Amino acid sequence: MSSRALRLTTALIEQNGADYSAWHWRWRCVQAAAAGGEAASAAALLQELRFTEEQAEENAKNYQLWNHRRLVAGALCAAEGRAAGARERAFTAAVLQVDAKNYHAWAHRGWAAAAFDAFEEELEFSARMLEADARNNSAWNARHAALTRAAAEPRQPSPAELLRELELAEWHVGADGGNEAAWAYARSLAGLAGDEGARRLQRVAAAAAAAEPGNAFALCALAEGAEARARAAEAAGEAAAAEEAAGEARGLFARCAAADPIRAPYYAFRARAGALWAAEQEAGESAGRG
Repeated sequence: MSSRALRLTTALIEQNGADYSAWHWRWRCVQAAAAGGEAASAAALLQELRFTEEQAEENAKNYQLWNHRRLVAGALCAAEGRAAGARERAFTAAVLQVDAKNYHAWAHRGWAAAAFDAFEEELEFSARMLEADARNNSAWNARHAALTRAAAEPRQPSPAELLRELELAEWHVGADGGNEAAWAYARSLAGLAGDEGARRLQRVAAAAAAAEPGNAFALCALAEGAEARARAAEAAGEAAAAEEAAGEARGLFARCAAADPIRAPYYAFRARAGALWAAEQEAGESAGRG
């Protein structure tokens, strides 16, 4: 665990940045150096952060360097608190300026948001990234995780937060009806918002489908709404209404398949799944009557 052994890991990693054993031994060396007192610990850990930054310049998609940096930043967390988190956000922001969809950087930011309680900062950052590229699905995912605190303790966003986020998603859907990431975000928020969210999504989808009849994302949202109405009607014993809504869903899924031939098998499956569900309900009722 000497300084010589640490230098040896540097040489090995420069030869092969994916050498897991070299990274593992390096971390043991860092831990040994950090055990020499508070000043030695801070110096050793900060030096390791600089080392990971140098490695990122060579290959910012190296799993091992991100795993190593998380260990180092976690060790600094107790001593520096939120200041350590600010350093991690600055580093990942710099990486994402070069590659806005670097999965490793986004995953590290998600960890840092939870470890340093920086969810509000993550919402602000994801908003800026979406302004630059509204189809950055990684930014949408990070925003959703920050909103629901998915990386820490999951929680239900407040009605005010859901309203704000639905408005954001609706604006992006209106600006670009083909933005699948925005549609996915809107559908998820609608699910969190209950009946009112579902009604609002249906209005947005109807407007989008009217403006662009071949918009498969809007049609799919409408089809799912029709499926939900069919299930509700079935549960209420309204067989005619249930069949009408189920037929509407099948028709909408057929339109989805025509609008998006690449995913036609998926939409055909969704239509069949709805028909199978209806058949199972009818079979159950017949067995009950028998």
